Amino acid sequence: MQVFTTIIFLLLLVVIGTVLHRKFSRIPAALFQVLLGGVFGVLMPSLQFDFEPELFLLAVIAPILFFDGYHASRTAFWTYRWPILLMAFGLVFITVVGLGFTIHLLIPEMPMAVAFALAAVLSPTDAVAVKSITKGMSLPKGLMTILEGESLINDAAGIVSFKIALAAAMTGVFSIWEGSSNFLVVALGGALVGFIGALLIVQIRLLLRSFGFEDVYSLVSIQIITPFVIYLIAEAFHVSGILAVVTASIVYGIERDKLQQTSLQMQVVANNTWSIVGYLLNGFVFVLLGFLLPEVWTGLWQAHEYPFFFILMLTFVIAMALFMIRFLWVYVLYPIFQGKKEVSLWFMEELNQEAASGGVQYRRGYYSLFAAVCGIHGTITLATALLIPDTMNDGSTFPLRDTFLFIAAGVVLISMIAATIFLPILGKSEVRPETKQRSMTAVHADMIQYMIEQMEKKAESDRWLLTQTVIAKLKRQLIYVEQGLAFNYSKKALDELRDFVHVQERVLVKSYVNKGKISKRLSRIYLAYRQKVDAYIRMNVIRRYWHNIKLSILQTKIQSGFNEKEKHVMNVVHELRSLEKEIQPQIMDMLSEHERASNRREMLLVKEEQQDRLRLFEQVKYVDEEVRNQLKAIHLEGIEYGRSFITREREVGAISVMEAHELRERLLYSEMIVIKEGEELDEE
Repeated sequence: MQVFTTIIFLLLLVVIGTVLHRKFSRIPAALFQVLLGGVFGVLMPSLQFDFEPELFLLAVIAPILFFDGYHASRTAFWTYRWPILLMAFGLVFITVVGLGFTIHLLIPEMPMAVAFALAAVLSPTDAVAVKSITKGMSLPKGLMTILEGESLINDAAGIVSFKIALAAAMTGVFSIWEGSSNFLVVALGGALVGFIGALLIVQIRLLLRSFGFEDVYSLVSIQIITPFVIYLIAEAFHVSGILAVVTASIVYGIERDKLQQTSLQMQVVANNTWSIVGYLLNGFVFVLLGFLLPEVWTGLWQAHEYPFFFILMLTFVIAMALFMIRFLWVYVLYPIFQGKKEVSLWFMEELNQEAASGGVQYRRGYYSLFAAVCGIHGTITLATALLIPDTMNDGSTFPLRDTFLFIAAGVVLISMIAATIFLPILGKSEVRPETKQRSMTAVHADMIQYMIEQMEKKAESDRWLLTQTVIAKLKRQLIYVEQGLAFNYSKKALDELRDFVHVQERVLVKSYVNKGKISKRLSRIYLAYRQKVDAYIRMNVIRRYWHNIKLSILQTKIQSGFNEKEKHVMNVVHELRSLEKEIQPQIMDMLSEHERASNRREMLLVKEEQQDRLRLFEQVKYVDEEVRNQLKAIHLEGIEYGRSFITREREVGAISVMEAHELRERLLYSEMIVIKEGEELDEE
């Protein structure tokens, strides 16, 4: 129970650290999380967190790497495949060997195998930490893609190297040649197991779908347990479970790309689930580091392995050695990073040019310096360091364990602090001067234009006509926005007009019932639909979020029995469409009579909303369920592109918080219209 309580508190600190990062965005969330964990560890020394190292590897590291690989861009990785491979494998090998010997020379009492294990722990990098620091900066072309690819693959390479070195330390038998050969066998074997295992699991999912099994949550659950199953199978064959998980994640990513257009709901659920899991696990490791730091420092102080300030100085020296190795590696291989294949001759020629002009030196040196500072060590370094056991196979204490953990934690903190200080100096603001001066209308128009461009770019041939239908609506909306009518309005006046529409609709519907034109049941369906639409508009963000969760669950239940009810539902839809066609012209006339100079902009907004509703009812004429679902999916894809635009513009400081909020409000309303259409009908 105590372990469970500790985990809950640590996860809460993850969220608090993120909140602080949002307030002080220049400081990485990871630093806040480490600090909060440290404070918690000092204030709550009675709480313990003991865990099995292999269980930690399976339960924490495996899903983290699967999350990173699943969301990786395979196209971008292929474009920069050579720099990524050189950074992920070549640099790891150089770091483990070179830094391992250096650590052993600096700390002679540390066995060679343990020194190599420490070097392996320090080789992985953390692209997530880099992204959190470099938001709003202009990085050299392709560098972030290289850093992401390096982080994904060198995580696995570093862990494999660590496990081989640790096994040598535990047995007392160490050989560089034997370690290298073991690395190849374990790494290639793990990749093969991951590839085959992922293909089999993906085929099982596709087979289930071919038999009509479309339960989204069950299919996503299969994906969630995949990294654990793959890891256990690989370890049973004595190959790298970590590399198997990374390979499996890439296979899953390919499947995601292929099915993105045909299974939108599953992709949304899977992406959201993995985003939450990845966020919590990454933050958990940083908070756990802070939580364990007081214990590590106390153990280091009490063990008297080395004087504290001597170890502190060694930590700075090792961090600087890592930086220099990385800088020189990128500097020498710079032509490959720029797309050139020949290194040696080009390198000599450029040295001569640099000596003559001095202008190119900055470009090459700047790139190398930027790449070196971006070599932040984070989640995987900490998680792997925590795998160090307390005792050896013979029962003796693991040599210099507290020193090992202190150096690993210290290098992580130094790399983060250095990046926080120096990357803003090296980077250039990505905000365009003209972007800052854009009006709200211009920003809204840019968002719609971005949505149109993305939909045109990614339109599938078999859905081209449906996509053009949605694009045509967006183009009409773009013309409307460019007239400057979308945001200069009074919210109070807008709500009053919406209430006016709602009241008039109830009056008209009641009169239709009294005249016998429609049934009471149809009037209840129509008014319930309108009431929920109005209630949704007035919800705050939290209530909307909870409402959407319930709506998603309801939608799944409805879809599971849709075929049986389709005929009944479509009859009701046709009746509703006819009713909407009769009511809307009258509502429009009433609005026109109610129009004043003081509410002209609000009036145009309300009329646009009414026209949107009418167009959506017109779209229900597609009786085929698959076509209707595709049309709704295209609408939702466009809305997601809009959200991506808002996130991008907000991250680079091109729009304010309030502007982002207003844009999201518009997207929320559009999304609500699309999702809600027809679902109240199914409930009846």
